[in-house]
Amino acid sequence: MNKMKKLSAILLCAAMLTLTACNSENNDSADKPSNSSSSTSSSKPDDTSKPDDTSVPESSSDSENSTDNSSEVSSDNSGNSESNSSEASNNGTSDKDYQLMSAEGGAVIYKYKGAGGDLVIPSTIQGYKIVGIDEYAFQKCDTLTSVVIPDSVTTIGNGAFTECPALKSVTLPSTVTYIDKHTFYKCTALTEIVIPEGVTEIDRNAFYNCSALEKATLPDSLKKISNTVFEGCDKLVITYKGKTYDFTVVNQDTLFYNAVNGWF
Repeated sequence: MNKMKKLSAILLCAAMLTLTACNSENNDSADKPSNSSSSTSSSKPDDTSKPDDTSVPESSSDSENSTDNSSEVSSDNSGNSESNSSEASNNGTSDKDYQLMSAEGGAVIYKYKGAGGDLVIPSTIQGYKIVGIDEYAFQKCDTLTSVVIPDSVTTIGNGAFTECPALKSVTLPSTVTYIDKHTFYKCTALTEIVIPEGVTEIDRNAFYNCSALEKATLPDSLKKISNTVFEGCDKLVITYKGKTYDFTVVNQDTLFYNAVNGWF
């Protein structure tokens, strides 16, 4: 009886071991696909590691737009530069010869740095319309021999061409109405000047000590002039309103100033 009980116990234990082993195999088998899937999934880059597909075109687009915009600006500037340089070149000068200051309606030349000679100032420089010449802009330009000022210019500042010893010829625009003081002060090579119609006033010492000045033609529009405008111009003959005034003759200079200012 005891043997039977022991045998039954052994068989029961064997059966339980077999069942446990089967369950373990089944569990391992069930886990394997899951582990395989997990391994495969973890080996792939997740969404956060992928490049953002939408950001790439946007960045590229921004870059393209930036390039396009810069090329348009560059192209425009280049076009203006070529146009202006061409005009300047034709006038025997370069845009780089001038330093500009912004002004209403365009720009003012406040410093000339060129080689001088026979100069024709362009009406447009660096893309700006030249509306004026600032005070002392050409002061002591020893190499300047002649200058043509464009009709775009409406103002010429105090002392703009003072002490230019080689300046022999000046062409003033018809757009100016006022010749400022000391404009051509001590331009000792200047021989002739024509003040255009439209100028109403010439301020003091504008042609002071232009010792070579022999001829000046003044407009009928002139209404006011300082009595020191032509001081030191001992060879001068002036034409004004159909009359001539010879400064080499005693008191004719006084008669001239009186005629302009109405001091009779």
